[in-house]
Amino acid sequence: MREDIGQLDEAHIPPGVRSIKEARRGRLRIPAIQVRQALQADDEPPMFLRARFGWNVQEVSGSLGDLGTFLPHIVGAITVVRMDPTGILTTFGLFYALSGAFYGVPMAVQPMKAASAAVLIEPMNPGAIAGAGLVIGAFFLLIGMTGIVSRIARALPSTIAAGLQLGLGLSLGVLGIRLMQGQLWLGVAISAVMLVLMRYKRMPVALIAVVVGIVVGQLLGIAPPFPRLDFGLHLPHLILPSWLEIVHGTTNAVLPQIPLTLTNAIIVTAAVSRQLFPKSCIP
Repeated sequence: MREDIGQLDEAHIPPGVRSIKEARRGRLRIPAIQVRQALQADDEPPMFLRARFGWNVQEVSGSLGDLGTFLPHIVGAITVVRMDPTGILTTFGLFYALSGAFYGVPMAVQPMKAASAAVLIEPMNPGAIAGAGLVIGAFFLLIGMTGIVSRIARALPSTIAAGLQLGLGLSLGVLGIRLMQGQLWLGVAISAVMLVLMRYKRMPVALIAVVVGIVVGQLLGIAPPFPRLDFGLHLPHLILPSWLEIVHGTTNAVLPQIPLTLTNAIIVTAAVSRQLFPKSCIP
């Protein structure tokens, strides 16, 4: 390995990085992500740094990519079970912000589809849902701390992760088509605009699509009017589930959700992160 970074082949230098020597001059105040050069072994010290946060419109646009799957599940839980929207949205935002800050990579929103479907079908109250959340969180914390989840991921062939990515992409595509059926002309028009804008790499396509859809819907009266906004500090309510509610939530929501979370939200997310950030020293 050559010690002079300036003489390294540019094709093997990860994009968007800077020399690790710059950190010693105090230019990076926020702890950055250490990155190895492409030809380095995993046990060699990193040679570059990558910014932990991406401050650009592309990141904002990418953050809207999962709204099509996230919002229906959240709205269903709020309207059917009468859950407090403040608690749901606040905890979602805090946990994803902390996860993104800790790992320094884009974190995909992964709503628990099987659990949310059970919430809409089975008669469950907020206490049972809180109990289900405690159980499933404790379960994955346990298998993560003991290394069981890593052994499961190594035992599964890479084709399974690829198949899950393909299946998830097709599912999102089908969901998008279903959402377009109500206003087919608007969906087709926005999709055509997105296809044209995708030719420009720096264009926040998803953000533009969301803004255009909201504006057109309000101007033409095909979308519900904006509700009256009530600004203020709204703290989430604490729910302490009973043992019966914990058992009920575990039976109906946790058991069907564990396989989906293990494969889709954990193994596939880790595989995509290794593929897109192969040399980043992610915790």
